[in-house]
Amino acid sequence: MLAAQPTLVTNKNYANVKAHRLLKRSDIQDKIQKNLEKMSKSAIKRIETLIQSEDEAIATTNAWKTIEHVRGKAVTRSINLHDSASIEDALFE
Repeated sequence: MLAAQPTLVTNKNYANVKAHRLLKRSDIQDKIQKNLEKMSKSAIKRIETLIQSEDEAIATTNAWKTIEHVRGKAVTRSINLHDSASIEDALFE
């Protein structure tokens, strides 16, 4: 078993170097970009279908999740007002 580990590490390193070299090539970058654009169009169509669902629960949930993803989760804010009064202040006004 110990003899197999250096080979595994060497193969992993080789794969990492090979992948790094491939990613530097402009033709590979173009293919990756085209595939990402294609997948994003498909994802947008899927989300649109879910948001326009006849089932109100599905439509609402997916609309909120989309808004949260794009704009971030809404922040709940509370305003606390504190005031103090004394009898002396009330009497001398």
